[in-house]
Amino acid sequence: MSNFSLSACLPRCQPGCGARVRVIVFSKDRAFQLGQYLRTLLAKSRGATLDVHVLFHVNDKTGTRDFEESYARVQDAFPTVSFERETDFAKQLKELVAGADSHVLFGVDDALFCGDLPLGDAVAALQARPSLLCVHLRLSPGLNFCHTADVIQRLPRLRTLGGELAWFAGGDGSHDWDYPFDLCGTVYSKPVVERILREIEAAEGVDGLSHPNKLEASGNKAIARLRAFKELDQQTHRACLQRRAMVVVTINRVQSIFRNRVFGPAVHSGSQKGQTPQAPQASNDQEWETPQGPPVPQAPKAPQDQDWEVEALDRLLDTGKDLDEDAYLTLSFQYGSVHVGGLHLKCKCKCPGSIVAAPAPADALPLVTVVMPVKDGARFLPAAILSLQRQTLGSNFEVFLNPKP
Repeated sequence: MSNFSLSACLPRCQPGCGARVRVIVFSKDRAFQLGQYLRTLLAKSRGATLDVHVLFHVNDKTGTRDFEESYARVQDAFPTVSFERETDFAKQLKELVAGADSHVLFGVDDALFCGDLPLGDAVAALQARPSLLCVHLRLSPGLNFCHTADVIQRLPRLRTLGGELAWFAGGDGSHDWDYPFDLCGTVYSKPVVERILREIEAAEGVDGLSHPNKLEASGNKAIARLRAFKELDQQTHRACLQRRAMVVVTINRVQSIFRNRVFGPAVHSGSQKGQTPQAPQASNDQEWETPQGPPVPQAPKAPQDQDWEVEALDRLLDTGKDLDEDAYLTLSFQYGSVHVGGLHLKCKCKCPGSIVAAPAPADALPLVTVVMPVKDGARFLPAAILSLQRQTLGSNFEVFLNPKP
């Protein structure tokens, strides 16, 4: 496959340039996390006008928290965002897609944006390149661990697309890289989404559209069927970001369709299942290679039966704290995964935040200080830090890097 760049034919969109994206966000009993999603989405988006709609589900009041009241508080904090309580998911979903101008970005409430989102570039790429199916905001070079499957994943060959994007061939990667219909931060053209929804309903009835998790699984099956019948078969390429800008804070589970893995209050280390490829290095401005590197520890394995209770997280609405997206971005690089764990907080005033990973006195000093000399070894740092996290002490340690010239 030859190098191909759209740099010359992708105009850099600026706010107000006409690129308009309808953002459809799914949320259930996680008003605090939804607020963090909206805060970072609106702060980080570039090059497009956003039309944001939240479709939320609220369970009956449990314990001491009224989740419906919490959603009302988040709605008050984001007056430009439309909130709609879920009553008939399939009907509401189709109406939200039908109301889009030309492009749709799907989102979920446990996602968090950590860097600039070039949505103008995404729209321009989808308009300029007929072979492009979608643009994944959650994918970027170096994501070589699939948390949901707990396996090392094959990285595709990435090529510069133009602006801040890279493209890859569908099927070239595995797991997270081979999941074309993704509700967790992916931009599609409106006609593509409508065609996928029609195929789901034709094959599975309204049940395939009845729940976000069913929708995602059914959407990937629908794409496979459509390609088998020579529809969407020309859209064989997908795109991602050249730089990491998004994580999924996987610390609780609110749906019951699939028992997805979560990181609990205490991060546990897991067994190594294989060799992790090195993060791709940009060899030039056209293409990334994906060399095989030495074995490195994989991300800590997530416990199956613990999580941060949604009620405890909901109380964070009362604390004046935000999730610390910079801390989660660091973890994503360490894990090689878009999914990250732990509860990392910062003050809304942007003063240094506190990190809550395991119960400990607020004024407790680290039990161990690790001093690590470093010389010409930046690419080995994630593996070294992960190896420290795999020890039995837990999180009660600190690390100082001592770079050598």
